[in-house]
Amino acid sequence: MLAMFKAMQHLDEQTLTPLIDQIISTHWDNLCNNSQVFENLHRIVGLPPVLVHGDLRSTNVIWKRHNKRNTLAAIIDWQMAHSGCAVEDIARILICSLSSSDRRRHWRDVVAYYYNKLEEKIGRKLPFPLNKIERSFILIYPIALITTASSFGPGMREEIEANHPERRDELLEIMRDKALGIAEDIIHFVSMNPYLGDQTVMAKTLIVGQKSL
Repeated sequence: MLAMFKAMQHLDEQTLTPLIDQIISTHWDNLCNNSQVFENLHRIVGLPPVLVHGDLRSTNVIWKRHNKRNTLAAIIDWQMAHSGCAVEDIARILICSLSSSDRRRHWRDVVAYYYNKLEEKIGRKLPFPLNKIERSFILIYPIALITTASSFGPGMREEIEANHPERRDELLEIMRDKALGIAEDIIHFVSMNPYLGDQTVMAKTLIVGQKSL
């Protein structure tokens, strides 16, 4: 995973290399040693488990046109489905679908929309507050960003050059912006969460499995 993460710097070595080096030297061991967070996040924050897709990228969401509107037709590729915390899927779809600036500006709005829509569908007040969903997002988001970074390696450049040579510069610039956003967001969200900055606290949290953030 480390090699794939470092491979992002080929998109803009001058800008990305210092950020990637900072993440690796300061945060990498703590983030990547906490892979259990995906499995245990609902326990850590005290939320009931839900069905998690596990790979909710925009390419796995199929839309259809109905009454002049796009409506959901299907969600495909459930090979990584598991029991866990809903924000894992929310984090992944935001990474794939929005720019870094839009994610930072609107992630709380998206999480609140999910919370309110879930309460509406269930038809009664939820047995947990919105801030538990927000805190679980802050905890898991940097880890989700790292696992997404493998998409930005040299293989993607080769695919663009082979299949879309006429749009090469445009698509590589989009990739560069997304890679830069991933690096900046990791640093930003780790700074918001002291649990990811303290390996001792995180380890105790994972062992206990019920510690509230």
